[in-house]
Amino acid sequence: MGCSLIKCTKYTLLLIIKSLKMKTNLMKRFYISGFLGLILLFPVSAQQQKPSVTEDPFKPTDESLKQYQYPEWFRDAKFGIWSHWGPQAVPRQGDWYAKRLYQEGTPGYKYHVEHYGHPSEFGYKDIIPLWKAERWDPDMLKILEEIGIWTSANGEGIYGSRPWKVYGEKPANKATAKLDRFDENFGFSSNDIRFTSKGNTLYAYCLGKPEADIIIKSLAKSSKLTNNAIASVSMIGSKEKLSWKQSADALVIKKPINMPAWQVIGFKIDLL
Repeated sequence: MGCSLIKCTKYTLLLIIKSLKMKTNLMKRFYISGFLGLILLFPVSAQQQKPSVTEDPFKPTDESLKQYQYPEWFRDAKFGIWSHWGPQAVPRQGDWYAKRLYQEGTPGYKYHVEHYGHPSEFGYKDIIPLWKAERWDPDMLKILEEIGIWTSANGEGIYGSRPWKVYGEKPANKATAKLDRFDENFGFSSNDIRFTSKGNTLYAYCLGKPEADIIIKSLAKSSKLTNNAIASVSMIGSKEKLSWKQSADALVIKKPINMPAWQVIGFKIDLL
């Protein structure tokens, strides 16, 4: 069909108008039937023209999906709370216990059989009434208020920041976990440090309140992580002037005189 939809419709309408001026009903019926035939053909013609589809940049493979980059707005959204408290708190074997206790060979299955018996006789429905929340303490929710206060004071190094060249430092005597992710188990001290960055500014967070001078080896003059000299060091949320020195072995920050009330202390390090 060589004509477009608009042209064909216009042409057919002209034929109908012309047919109405004819004296014979036979010719009227002929042109009207032709018009209806064209209308019925348009959907068929439209279906034959397949729309172009943009090729998907990802393949159904792990390697392909690893190339995905989070959008900037998502990377800026740093703070979130996930909390789940329910019957799974009875066995305390993880979030997927309700599923894994029925999967033979899994740790959840073995634990359930050892402590409760075979799941065909004692299943998750029998775990549910055991959860009575008798240790519920509403005052524990105050931690949310404390997090809000901390974020208000330290958010400069959180929101809009990006990871640095290394995620942080750990005490020399602390074992290294062989995991493909951060080893964020509890038991932190001021020697556990986490980095964020924003332009030429580096933020260093001590995961425990310092009891002595803060030593950051990643910022030593001999470090291969940065060639930039340090312009200034300050404690986030404080106007106290700090004493610091960058040596060949580490950046040493003298313990602040007035420490904030919170445990995680942040330092702003401006690089030249």
